[in-house]
Amino acid sequence: MKIKTKLAAEHITSLGRIHVDTDRDGVVWLTGSARTQDAIDKAVSIARETEGVKDVHKHIKIKKDD
Repeated sequence: MKIKTKLAAEHITSLGRIHVDTDRDGVVWLTGSARTQDAIDKAVSIARETEGVKDVHKHIKIKKDD
């Protein structure tokens, strides 16, 4: 939930459709689409900087017309 809140605060979710899933071990999966590589990079950075996150897997594609 912390990651979703941070993404929303940075308006990353308005730049695409990034979905966040986590497990008990601190692994985060980011999936979906974003409008730019910068948005993807920012989402990954936010996830990695979040307390308790041990690993981040990204499966986000660039989709300009989202």
